[in-house]
Amino acid sequence: VYFIVNVKQNEWIYTILKEKFFYEEEEECHQILHMAQEILKGRRKGIARELTRHTFESYIKSSLNNWLCDPLSFSFSSYVRFRLRTYREMVAKLAEVAIDEYKLEQEYQMFIETLRQQVRSRKSRLSCVHLIFDESFIFYD
Repeated sequence: VYFIVNVKQNEWIYTILKEKFFYEEEEECHQILHMAQEILKGRRKGIARELTRHTFESYIKSSLNNWLCDPLSFSFSSYVRFRLRTYREMVAKLAEVAIDEYKLEQEYQMFIETLRQQVRSRKSRLSCVHLIFDESFIFYD
């Protein structure tokens, strides 16, 4: 379970990013992978709740238990191809959500930078402004 979730899953996300979404730059892939890990840890609010580390690990454990109970030889590549098809679809969904979050974060950072540039380029109209907050903002000059 550890090997699949911590090693193979990251490799599969990289493969999905490069082959399905055509991300070529390593830095972008790394940032999206980091975003995917944050989603799995539950650190991104408002993201699909089924995309958690616990869900992924539970699926792998269940799949492995079912597969290993049968008294036959074990082929990891066959196991991945046939038994983990649903899991790989879950990983693909995780990659898609991570890309969306990455793009939203990029847009947010660009918006903040635009606001900073706007503030820097504007000349102040007043030398001092007092701001009081009491359920709403009140400005005094």
